[in-house]
Amino acid sequence: MNKLLIVALLCHSVICLAQQYSTRYDHLDVESILSNKRVLTNYIKCILDEGPCTSEGRELRKHIPEAVSTKCSKCTDSQKNIVRKGSLYIMRNRPDDWARIRKKFDPRDVYAKNIDLFLRIYNYFFYLFLCCECYPGAHHGSSLRILKFFVQVDTRSTCAEIPRCLRAEMNKLLIVALLCQSAICLAQQYSTRYDNLDIESILSNKRVLTNYIKCILDEGPCTSEGRELRKHIPEAVSTKCSKCTDSQKNIVRKGSLYIMKNRPDDWARIRKKFDPQNVHAKNFNEFLKI
Repeated sequence: MNKLLIVALLCHSVICLAQQYSTRYDHLDVESILSNKRVLTNYIKCILDEGPCTSEGRELRKHIPEAVSTKCSKCTDSQKNIVRKGSLYIMRNRPDDWARIRKKFDPRDVYAKNIDLFLRIYNYFFYLFLCCECYPGAHHGSSLRILKFFVQVDTRSTCAEIPRCLRAEMNKLLIVALLCQSAICLAQQYSTRYDNLDIESILSNKRVLTNYIKCILDEGPCTSEGRELRKHIPEAVSTKCSKCTDSQKNIVRKGSLYIMKNRPDDWARIRKKFDPQNVHAKNFNEFLKI
């Protein structure tokens, strides 16, 4: 039976992955969108069929009806996080727009309960980080008791409204969550294969640097390093290079700042290719420490 169980689990995993939405926009920088009123308004207009859409907007709008009816069951973890953050922000900061979105995709409130439950579970994890000042006191069943509590409370509940007995139990769950997150982050980093790329030599050689820029812009052939760089640029731009190793972050910063300062026309073309609407400009500038 052991072998059958392993085969069954593998088959289930393959089926689940096949049924999930495309991961193409998993690294959409939702924080940058929510912090930019103009960009957020454009996304809302896209969703409501009141304005043009970016490729991300079209993908989002396409899956909203199904996601609403299934509590985002086909969404990846990253997509669920994006949907929850965006929904809670619009719900609290732009209630009129939220009401119009709800009316468009759930006019009879058939899925209202499911949507609220989906958003409340997000707050369960949020409160794990918010309320961990008490002494450790977790015991078997802690996470289940806390989850049951949050399923019943309003999404706008405050830390003070959480029973003290549950707050104490959250300490140990927080530590476990942080350890798991650390392990996941290490597993998700880019390959260290090109960590020792000699960026100084590339930047000091006009011909070599031009070839790299042409590679990035799909205007010329690529070295293996160039292909690896180009492959990860969209994700690195939208996440402030969160999966980069320290060495890779240093290479990206040095290269970007050099091109920005010494070859501004090429920099403008690179920015236009990978961030045409300047959605990620603020975050990427923070990463560059400008």
